[in-house]
Amino acid sequence: MRMDETERRIPDQPWPRVGLFVLIAVVIATAGWEMYWRSNYFNSGEYVNSNGLWAIQRRAASEQAHPTVIIGSSRIFFDVNLDVWERVTGDRPIQLALEGTGPRPFLHDLAEDATFEGVVIVGYTPPLVFLDAFDLRLDAIDYYKTESPSEFIGQRLSMMLEARLAFLDGSNTPLFNILKNIPLESRDGVNPPHMSPRKLMTTGADRSTKMWSRVEQDTTYRKLARDIWVFLIEGLPKPPPDAPPFDPTPVFESVKTDVDKIRARGGDVVFVRPPSMAIWRDLENGGFPRERFWDPLLEYTNTGGVHFEDNSALQGLELPEWSHLAASEAEKYTEALAPLVLKALETREGVKDPSPGGSAK
Repeated sequence: MRMDETERRIPDQPWPRVGLFVLIAVVIATAGWEMYWRSNYFNSGEYVNSNGLWAIQRRAASEQAHPTVIIGSSRIFFDVNLDVWERVTGDRPIQLALEGTGPRPFLHDLAEDATFEGVVIVGYTPPLVFLDAFDLRLDAIDYYKTESPSEFIGQRLSMMLEARLAFLDGSNTPLFNILKNIPLESRDGVNPPHMSPRKLMTTGADRSTKMWSRVEQDTTYRKLARDIWVFLIEGLPKPPPDAPPFDPTPVFESVKTDVDKIRARGGDVVFVRPPSMAIWRDLENGGFPRERFWDPLLEYTNTGGVHFEDNSALQGLELPEWSHLAASEAEKYTEALAPLVLKALETREGVKDPSPGGSAK
């Protein structure tokens, strides 16, 4: 032994019993943590809506022949029930919508993919379509393109656990999120606490998604969700009084370019405007009136569309926090919506085959 080394002896202890005690403590703590979250509306069989999960479905959009793909933000994500759509049409869509994110970058990604020859259903939430500021999950595209082998394997290992353990739900369970939700009084000059979007949905292995039951059943939690929307909408910057009207023409042009590329390969695009109400509807109708945005977009791009205002079966449904359909209502909505989407594809000028992936004239 060298002079600068110090010998450290492992003390004599009943290490097998110590190891057993630690194992029992870990099992008890983990079981308690799992029971806690299951008692708070969390369930096993739900998956974290990660970029890795999205990448699996994005890869399927390129690999499948003539798929039906859904892009957009959280409304089309929550409101289309994949099981019902498959039952009505015989085709199960690939769900690529992402919350808080506009659809145009994803439409462009599909348009630039030479292997994609399917139908794209674009969820139309007016501010998120026309403004570039809403890019909460835009990094999913880069993740898909650069996913490493370790990320690829890690996602699949994670899903094996997510299907069995409720506490792995990544939306609201991390310790720091719990600490942030401790009710504390506001200080002067600080935004009100808890005013960021919280868990609203549950997601399946193929990203089939529905509203979280707590939003529907817990009136206090539902009110919190509504209060968050009010806080966020009222905090949006107001344009100067002398600002010129927003010109949507560049958006029309970019969308048309991407739509034309998809059609050139035998695919097609259809827009869907899901329902909204209260403060959300007021914002959308006031800032993005249909006659200046929705109607010209469809005309400029020669694209079919389904607007909830045009069909009674898409109206009068429950939106617990004003922006997304309750889970049972999403089933009704999807059953009515699917035939209307196929009809919009069929009646659009230049389309001869309304089935998913149908070819253009």
